[in-house]
Amino acid sequence: MKKGLTINLPKKVFSSQSIRNIEKSAIKSLNGDDYLLMERAGISAFEEALKCYPNAKNWQIICGVGNNAGDGMVVARLALEHNLTVSVSTLSSPDVLKGNAFKAYKKLKEYKSHQSAIKVKINQWEGQIDDNIDLIVDAIFGIGLNRNLNSFYKSAIKTINNAGLPIFSIDIPSGIHPDKGKIMGAAIKASTTITFIGKKLGFFDNEGINHYGNLKLCGLGISETHYNNEKEILSILSDDFIHQVLPKRKKNSHKGEFGHIAIVGGGPGMHGAVCIAGEAALRSGAGKVSIFTHISHNSLIADAKPELIFNFFEEVDEIKPMLLGVDVIVIGPGLGTNKWAREVFESITDIDCPMIVDADALTILSKKPIKQENWILTPHPGEAGRLLGISSKKMQQNRFSSLNNLIEKYHGVIVLKGHHTLIGSNDSVPCVCVKGNPGMASAGMGDALTGIIASMIGQGMPLNIAASLGVEIHAKAGDRAATKGQRGLLAGDLINELRGCVNL
Repeated sequence: MKKGLTINLPKKVFSSQSIRNIEKSAIKSLNGDDYLLMERAGISAFEEALKCYPNAKNWQIICGVGNNAGDGMVVARLALEHNLTVSVSTLSSPDVLKGNAFKAYKKLKEYKSHQSAIKVKINQWEGQIDDNIDLIVDAIFGIGLNRNLNSFYKSAIKTINNAGLPIFSIDIPSGIHPDKGKIMGAAIKASTTITFIGKKLGFFDNEGINHYGNLKLCGLGISETHYNNEKEILSILSDDFIHQVLPKRKKNSHKGEFGHIAIVGGGPGMHGAVCIAGEAALRSGAGKVSIFTHISHNSLIADAKPELIFNFFEEVDEIKPMLLGVDVIVIGPGLGTNKWAREVFESITDIDCPMIVDADALTILSKKPIKQENWILTPHPGEAGRLLGISSKKMQQNRFSSLNNLIEKYHGVIVLKGHHTLIGSNDSVPCVCVKGNPGMASAGMGDALTGIIASMIGQGMPLNIAASLGVEIHAKAGDRAATKGQRGLLAGDLINELRGCVNL
């Protein structure tokens, strides 16, 4: 079997049309032999399925009518060559297959006819999963799906999902829109998906996020030159990004080179958030962190980190002069939304200094929207909905559109938090973070992220780089902390992992 088909693809996400264009360019270089790419896809899918499910000996491969079905037919033939028991179920008559899909079907039948004691059956879908199956291969729909499914396909997908077996999807879980991540009536919930040429936008938006399972990528041996004419619509953050951007410190460094961070927040009774943000900023490399909080917290200073500098105030006109000379201002953690909080926010938004607007300050901003270039907004879905004047559910239905709408309405850099956090601005390709885990859904995690991003600005990063770097470091630290278990993970556990993440 031919191997070595996976290449080090650029960490880019393309639209389905761009994927087709890359494929067409590659086919030209293969003298028009497009079936070769189908064979490569089938080989890669089979190898990955075998690696992921080595104990599965009885495979049921469920095929549709397009090229995705052809990939499934190749997988079936290779499984037979490796003495696996194979059942191929077609959701329509194989006679309607065309082009390369039909060619793959013919090769499967020819292999069957030339082998004795062949362990395969090829028939139309009978509405159920066969007995003794231990792996389902989904080869129903590829990236060409753009319509809602009829009742027949919805019923088949429901049966597959309810079988209680591992499901291996080829290219994309069938029923997911490749660009929008929408469920087109019903969708396979894959255990593993192998996708080809490039990751699809639908993996990072809407319900697509919840359907691909463990995602694998294969480039089908296509040279990176074929990608050059296509513009990515999303960039995937990685450890490489941290390595590239965070410089090694000089031996004669001093704290003034790494930023003085001001964190403004902590209305009466809410001092915890500013402390979390402050400690996260220090642990991720800030030179100096000053907390500016309500005077009612002055008795709590003994319980705080001694490395944090506390400044207490009550009158709003006191705060602005106190912020002279800082390198970056964070506004919002624990701030509240009362009259005092609103006045504090309004009094400092015109300071000529990079600013991060988070938490309660975002709610205040949503009431009186303004545009600024020199700030980063870090909303979670509920806050993003308020900023856009829509429900969080509607905002989540198309996170990319919501990100663009936030950029248009508020300018600056937007960090749209959530599973697969998005980072975008008017002058850069949006980024997505694929790290992180459900254990990070706990109080204080957002405050820690804000502190990390502020620290990156203080250490000299441009706003869009600081936001992306902060999100990646935050998620990496969260994953490290979750090695002891996701449930019960605290922001403090994440902070304890930060030094290891900024000193790779």
